[in-house]
Amino acid sequence: MSPTVDVGRISVVGSFSTPTLLTLVIAVVAGAAGALALATDLPVAIAGVAVAAAIVPAAAAVGIGVVWSQPLLALGAFALLLVNVVFINLTALVALFGFGYRPSNLGGFSESLSFTPQTVISTVATVALVVLVVAVLFSTYQYFLFGQTVNRNVDEVLAQPEYSDLELASVSTEYGAAGLLGREGSVTVVVARTAGQQYPQLPERLRNRIAAETNRAVTVEVRFIEYRRVGAG
Repeated sequence: MSPTVDVGRISVVGSFSTPTLLTLVIAVVAGAAGALALATDLPVAIAGVAVAAAIVPAAAAVGIGVVWSQPLLALGAFALLLVNVVFINLTALVALFGFGYRPSNLGGFSESLSFTPQTVISTVATVALVVLVVAVLFSTYQYFLFGQTVNRNVDEVLAQPEYSDLELASVSTEYGAAGLLGREGSVTVVVARTAGQQYPQLPERLRNRIAAETNRAVTVEVRFIEYRRVGAG
């Protein structure tokens, strides 16, 4: 393996290095599709495909983080894996209840309050999962605020007169497990420029503006797309 490759910056891997709203939507849809396949005459393989779409990428990201000795990447992907499992099961449970399915061994309320070792373990696990889900939802909210702030900051910097010849193509933001704690962030800005024009101060200006607004240690990467424009005739 090449020591110069930062696997966390690879978009396919970085997309599954932390829970986001999109990954939660995938898990919810996977759980609903699995319940629908089990409760109807649809092929049961649909449930496996739907669940695999939410589970396999996160599990693969965990393995990549472990193999490449990047604990933050592995930790963020593992949190995503746990959250996906929880949301898949909760969605499937709600959907099956909606279809009229009920457990055959539902006990009385007094039995559910008995302090057996299994009940204590289940209660502790449930509380831990609820805390994890709440933390992930809060982190997702922070992620969207971070993205909105970055987009505004990029527009403000590029609106300066010295960058009037630049055309913004795209802005992407991401952060891994460290970003869940509000410490780090990564921003990639793609702009189009006329051939031969140099803007050496642009990445630093973007980083300073974004870091001041978001209070994060931000890594900014600016990619240029060069073009030449020829007039009519």
